[in-house]
Amino acid sequence: MKRPSDNAEKPDGFNKRRRPNKVTGNGAPKLNPEDIQTLRQLQSLFGDFSRPEELNSGIQCFKAFLNRCSKGGEVPDEVVDFNLKLLKEWLEMQSKRATDGDAGESQINAFGDILQVWSYASQKNALSVLSSVVSSLAWVVRICSQNEDLKPSGFILCKAILQQSYLKIIYRTLVSNREHVVAPCLRMLTEVNRFDHGSACGILHSAFDFTVKDITRNLEVRGGKVETTDDSRRPTLRTTFLRFITSFFQYGSSNIKNQILGLRTWMSLVFKYLRIDSPVAINEVIGALSKYVMEDKEISRATKTAVFNEWVLGHIAGLYGRQERVTISNAGKGEEKPIAEIAHEFLMSVCTTPGNGICFPSSGWYPQGSVEGEEKRRGSGPPKVHNRTLSLFISAIRPYADTFQQDLLLAIFRACPELVASYFILNSSFSFDPKLTSTWIGYCGFLTTAIELPIPDHFGLAELSPTPPPTSVVIENVIPKPLTKAVLTKCISHESSCNLIKFLTTRLLVISFQKLRKVLSALDKASGSMVDPSTNWLRMRFELIEEFCKRVPDISIILGLIKLSPGQGMLQKEATTRLLADYYETLPEVAFAGNFDITLTLGTLLVDEEGPEGQAADRKGLRFLEIHHLLRVAKDAPDIKWWHKSSTVSFSPFVSVLKVCCGPKSRFPLRQIKTLLHSFVAPSLLFQAETSVSPLEALLESLSAIAQPATSEAALVFLDESISRCIRTPFKYIDDYAELVMNILKSRKQGQGQGIAAVSPLVMTIVEQFKFFAESNAPHEVKLGVSAWLARFMGSCAILGENGHVLAALCNRLVKLCGYDKTSEGIFKLLKQDLEGEGEFQLVGRRSHESTSKRDKRGIILGGEHSRDLFKGLKRLDTEVIEGLICLYQDVGAEVSLFDIAVVCKAVGGILDGSTISEDDACTAVSKLFGLLKALFERIPRDDELRDRYKAMLAQDTVLVQSFLRVPVDSARVPRYIIFSKGFSQLLCSAFDGFEPVLEPLIKRFEVSVADIVQFLAGDNISDHRQSISVVYEAIILQILSLENLPNLVNAILKSANAKGLKELQFDLLRLILERLSTVGEHLPPQLLKDILAQLQRRLPDHESFNRALGKYLLGLPEQNIDMDSPCLNTFVLDLEREHSAAKVGLECALIRKVDAMRELVLSSLAATSDFTNAKDISPYLTALLESFSMPGKDVGRFEWIGRVSAETRDQLDKTFARFQVNLYKNYLSPEQVSLLQRAASLLPSLDKKKALQNIIQDNRRNNLTAKTVDLIDSLIDPRETADIRRWVLIALDFLTRRFAEDGSLSEEVLRFTKRLGGLFAQESIDLLTSAPRVALNAVLESGLQKRIDTPEIVYFVSVMVSQLPPKSLDAGKLLQMVLGHSKNPLLFRDDTPNEISHHMAFIIYCLFSATRLSQSTITTLDGVLGLYRGTNDIIDTALLKIIWSIEGHLAQSFANRIADWLILERVEGKPFISRVRGRLFVAVDSKKLARSVFQYSPRKAIVSDVDLKAFESFMGVLTERKETDSRTYNPEFLLPVLTYCLLSENIIIDVQAAVEKHTLGFAIMDLCSYNKSSNCNARSYIKTVISKLEASTYRERTQILHLLCAILASFTSYERLDAPQPLHIPTVVGVFLAQIVQVLSNPSHFLYEKVMELLLRQPLLNLHDVPHMVSLSNLGEEYHKEVLWILNVLEAGLKTEKDLDLYRKRNVFGNCLNVYNSPYTSDKEKEKIIELLWNAAGIEGGGTTLITRNGIISWTENQLSETLSVGNRILMKRLGARLFESSAKEYIKEWSKGDIEYHLRDGILVK
Repeated sequence: MKRPSDNAEKPDGFNKRRRPNKVTGNGAPKLNPEDIQTLRQLQSLFGDFSRPEELNSGIQCFKAFLNRCSKGGEVPDEVVDFNLKLLKEWLEMQSKRATDGDAGESQINAFGDILQVWSYASQKNALSVLSSVVSSLAWVVRICSQNEDLKPSGFILCKAILQQSYLKIIYRTLVSNREHVVAPCLRMLTEVNRFDHGSACGILHSAFDFTVKDITRNLEVRGGKVETTDDSRRPTLRTTFLRFITSFFQYGSSNIKNQILGLRTWMSLVFKYLRIDSPVAINEVIGALSKYVMEDKEISRATKTAVFNEWVLGHIAGLYGRQERVTISNAGKGEEKPIAEIAHEFLMSVCTTPGNGICFPSSGWYPQGSVEGEEKRRGSGPPKVHNRTLSLFISAIRPYADTFQQDLLLAIFRACPELVASYFILNSSFSFDPKLTSTWIGYCGFLTTAIELPIPDHFGLAELSPTPPPTSVVIENVIPKPLTKAVLTKCISHESSCNLIKFLTTRLLVISFQKLRKVLSALDKASGSMVDPSTNWLRMRFELIEEFCKRVPDISIILGLIKLSPGQGMLQKEATTRLLADYYETLPEVAFAGNFDITLTLGTLLVDEEGPEGQAADRKGLRFLEIHHLLRVAKDAPDIKWWHKSSTVSFSPFVSVLKVCCGPKSRFPLRQIKTLLHSFVAPSLLFQAETSVSPLEALLESLSAIAQPATSEAALVFLDESISRCIRTPFKYIDDYAELVMNILKSRKQGQGQGIAAVSPLVMTIVEQFKFFAESNAPHEVKLGVSAWLARFMGSCAILGENGHVLAALCNRLVKLCGYDKTSEGIFKLLKQDLEGEGEFQLVGRRSHESTSKRDKRGIILGGEHSRDLFKGLKRLDTEVIEGLICLYQDVGAEVSLFDIAVVCKAVGGILDGSTISEDDACTAVSKLFGLLKALFERIPRDDELRDRYKAMLAQDTVLVQSFLRVPVDSARVPRYIIFSKGFSQLLCSAFDGFEPVLEPLIKRFEVSVADIVQFLAGDNISDHRQSISVVYEAIILQILSLENLPNLVNAILKSANAKGLKELQFDLLRLILERLSTVGEHLPPQLLKDILAQLQRRLPDHESFNRALGKYLLGLPEQNIDMDSPCLNTFVLDLEREHSAAKVGLECALIRKVDAMRELVLSSLAATSDFTNAKDISPYLTALLESFSMPGKDVGRFEWIGRVSAETRDQLDKTFARFQVNLYKNYLSPEQVSLLQRAASLLPSLDKKKALQNIIQDNRRNNLTAKTVDLIDSLIDPRETADIRRWVLIALDFLTRRFAEDGSLSEEVLRFTKRLGGLFAQESIDLLTSAPRVALNAVLESGLQKRIDTPEIVYFVSVMVSQLPPKSLDAGKLLQMVLGHSKNPLLFRDDTPNEISHHMAFIIYCLFSATRLSQSTITTLDGVLGLYRGTNDIIDTALLKIIWSIEGHLAQSFANRIADWLILERVEGKPFISRVRGRLFVAVDSKKLARSVFQYSPRKAIVSDVDLKAFESFMGVLTERKETDSRTYNPEFLLPVLTYCLLSENIIIDVQAAVEKHTLGFAIMDLCSYNKSSNCNARSYIKTVISKLEASTYRERTQILHLLCAILASFTSYERLDAPQPLHIPTVVGVFLAQIVQVLSNPSHFLYEKVMELLLRQPLLNLHDVPHMVSLSNLGEEYHKEVLWILNVLEAGLKTEKDLDLYRKRNVFGNCLNVYNSPYTSDKEKEKIIELLWNAAGIEGGGTTLITRNGIISWTENQLSETLSVGNRILMKRLGARLFESSAKEYIKEWSKGDIEYHLRDGILVK
């Protein structure tokens, strides 16, 4: 019968074809697997050892049976289920034997049937049986792991396999030479590791001997053939072994991974043959290393550093040559990746992630150990680096070979900038001599990208250093060492059929120049940020440029390339001109030495640009770039002839540039060249410089508008001649202009006209030369086009602000010069009329739907492509163009110029002055134009200087500023001015984030406008404009005005008021000002505030928003009483019969609180009222008066009178309140009345407390449940008796229950009410148990803890209730489990800084547990508490530890059984002490906190009793008494037994080396200082455990550590007395010293190692009750500063008790410290430590007295203060002197000093 196949996932190699059985010949067992139906049949398969052939057949049948226990194949599911049940019975029967017999024989008896077969096969050397039985065991383990019911039996099987007797069989098998025997054994061990996600991995690791000889030869590869494929059915032996190793990484703990990685012989063979492994094996190894090793933060960095050295990384990089693909599962989908890419991703991760043990944080361009100084800074050899492993690794990378290696090297450079210089200096073997090979091209590309790497922030340091980085390092980042001058010259001059070498080299140099500019800019920025920069930065800058010049080719080589440009390609030409421009901009001295004639080159290039149209189109983009680069050169060239036209070209260079930029077919990016053009014309006299926008902008725009090429050509020729003439004789035309101005002024009788605005000399020249053009033989169309261009140019100049009358006179000349050309004459006549101001400004609209590209017959574009097209002439505005322009700038992204902005501003001014324009049209047009201005502003990039010039134009434009908030003479034009002002204010708010100095003219106009606007709005017929004007003012006041301008504006507003007082607009403006001042906390001058109040005219206004703003402003004033004895306040009338608005009442109350006169007025008005029955509610006034006359008392909710309140005033208030109280309780109290009664309860005897309390109790309204109500109840309740307010308490609890459960987020008012109610309950004046039923009490607790456990107020409330209620009234068990299992429990997220909510939550947990101690002492509770425990000394962990101990005692088992793994990490970042992962608990001890616990140890730790923990006040009292360091140090009572357990554990949780080096031993030594007997015993027990472990270890420093520990115990024993009243303890300073020398002995290179060894060898016992001689600051060695700082740290940490103080006094420690402080060689850090020591001494009883009487500390402090000290140090010295005196025995000190001590303290210390 054919055995069915099974496609289910099986262990590796299980599906291989079965070999024929030599005994039976066909391999078929006598019993088929289908026939196995009973347990007996299954047992019979392992029975007969006397017949090997039947035994082998049974094993084969068992394997086939196991095959039928897996689903997914051809075996029916019901058969599989039956077989699994049968297998379960067999497993349970075999496992049952583990529980029979003695404990020592339990594992031997388990699975005896199959294991005996295994043993028999090994003894008889039956290899076939041996292989089959091991495969069967592996399969059984696999099936047990996949089925939950079989896991217990599977775990027993794993433990049985790992017995010592069977491990010997495994070792024997693994060292054999037969692959078919070794592979199944490795698969079995792998399955044991994988069992139940690693449950047995720790057992296997502990039992397995990894040092067995010859096991690792299975990792070797014979023959060295690369495995390109992998047969999943028959993997190689090495692949199987690799899977065994990676299973430790996948399923082992961090400790196991550490030890596996430490097997050097194993790991070296893993990587040695990795490059020839199969693709699947490579993927598995790389994946395991990446996911389970590199991402595991608990594996020490030292381990990763040792494993992933340069040799290993090099072998992984060798996989770059493997191109086979492997399928990777990603999110359930298969994805194929090449092996090279997998290796690349791994190397990219491990080599570029700082802090992972391979890539270390570096100091960037500062080499390791670099210091200030010329020799160190310049450097002679390769720089030292932090990343030595990576430095050695990258030396073997070939970046020119493939992109993966190049990307890896560049990524390493980005992560570790220090390696760039090191790489290029050390790797000089590659020659960059020009060779057109793929290697050269690849290396050139790598160098280019390496140079482009960014500059590190602060050059690689955390903050800027006063010393610049070395030049030798920086230059390698700018132009690396392979790029020498000789090599680059060869490359530039290389001749070949292909110019690729020249181009790549040129591009490389361009990149180097760019990097040099960036570096120089960074150096300048760094030097500029220095307060007192040294000359090093400037010198380093010069050195860098000098070194750069040594490496780049001479300028003559580059000029040679320019001369050869006609025969070069377009890319090469562009790159060459760019490089030339870089020389001129960056190295001008070098560039000017070349005597380059830029004029000739630029002229030739411009002529080429004027060539055939098709040719120009092909090269257009690159040609534009060439021109741009040459113009950059020309800008800095000293002898450029811009205006000279040679005989070989048609135009001068300047006009040629204009033609290229502004020609009809030009698409040159004008913005890039405009700055250069301005720099060219600025020194000349072509254009006037008085207008904000240069006429050059108008010239460029007018030339760009010419449509016909012929017209453009003629205009440029004419312009070139005019420019040439103007440049030669500019003063002739300036004089001509002056003469023309004088004639105009005379004709207009001086004073009329436009003043003396300038006109550009070029315009004068063009007009003069126009007659020659008119007489030329140019075609009529061309002449007409030129005339239209000239008219457009002159009109644009007028728009910019040039003298219109002069331009009109020039137009008159042009009219005469036109002769018989009537069309041209008409053009200039129309322009003249517009310039002379004839006619009104008009709006026109083009209604046709023609294309925007249409041109008129004159050759000028009319399609709305320019903002100038808004104007049809100078008096007609085309409104149809506006929307098209907005679309052009917003959607198309056209370039913006200052000329565009000037045109739009001119258009706005024209509309405002247009008298014939209807208001609707004017308002619409103005609104659209501001939309265009906004589109122009948004089009400008944020970092462009054009933005600043745009903003300056807005703020300084005369028309805009003068029209803003202007009231026109013609009131009919008011709407357009309002629309203008509104749009202008919005545009200002978009452009300006706040006040800027450029806005000063606008602010002045703004202040002046107030009077005009107020007067304008006085008319009734136009009062509807007030709201629109208020909007304008609001934007300016709230955003644009500075705070300094606000008082001036207030003055302007007040001055604008008439006899009738302030108007609505004035109130609006004042309201805006007051709101802004209140927001920022600033205040007006007092006199201005008085003036505002004086304008109120006997009564408060009905302006609600103003009243509200003024009231808020008054309450925000810092003065308690404002001196405002203004007569206007005395005339106020308090109308008690009339209801006022809330805002007005609020203002009145604010005045009461701040103004004495107002208080007197209100008090007299109330006193004059005898009956308040018909009066309005006066509660706000009484509340304001009481607030003014009282202040908070010492108790919460209590108040007392201030001293200046007379008895008459108090009596008057009391009588007034008594009359008001008569009708007060007829209705329920309002919130205002509650506030009144709260103060009245403390201040007014007439208050009827019983009626008030009864009113509150009967109030069913939920909105009156506030914190103030609780304060009122607190003040009304008599503390001497229990209050009966059950009804109100029940309502309050029901209210809170609903709020906690239903509200998404609680309001601040509810939170305040909850906390205050908790405070009321805490006073125990209310019996909670009788006030509310048990159900209501537990409901509010449950809703609060379930929904609001992370809210401090709620947790406080719950803690108070839990403390007040008896245990039987609480559902304690339910609440406890709710708290422990809550994901938002505050204790889960607490840090080392204690907070109130954490302590309240700890109190709740302890109380709830104490209430049900027996029923809640369960594993669930224990796990929950352990998850919250942090192991520290604070009160929270103290309470939790008592719970843990209680549960341990109840369960009679240690909590250690619940811990899956223990770790000691160098630093636990954000990781809890005990964490839960997949249902298992893990402990992570922070070695840094252990070290901190040594220095912050407290030998006299107070014992907290259960009574203190159960009482709320006592618990919080302990909190206030505890030190902040308690939460930052570990509790030895908990941790020492834990550490002892970890050392003694068979699983080797912590090895002895970690115990020594990770501060656990020092932590235990410190507990020898404890006054607690149990802690002392725990410490000695742990030390003895360490001694026993050290004796059996191979730790290198074990001898020294053993000597120290034995000496400590021996010395301890010699001092011990049986009749001692207290346990023997050593002084704290001795404990700190001994703990620190443990770290010294573990590091032989430590600077104190020799001294410590000398101390230990001097005598067999240690003096444990005296300050060690070596820490008395009297025996210092060569490492002076290091020793002093080390000793001071020990002394500062060792001063904790009076006994320590007595030792310090005897050994004159304080005197020695003061001498060290006075030494000129003492560093600031050492002085700081000495001050800390003295400060600590003052905190110990007798410390201040000792320092004053024995060490003269007062005189010493006086001497220190007499010297030059910083402000901080001076304050510190004064505080130290005061602290020492306050802590001393004052009477004794006064007697000792004969009364002089106070004089010295006052005059010598505090006054200085």
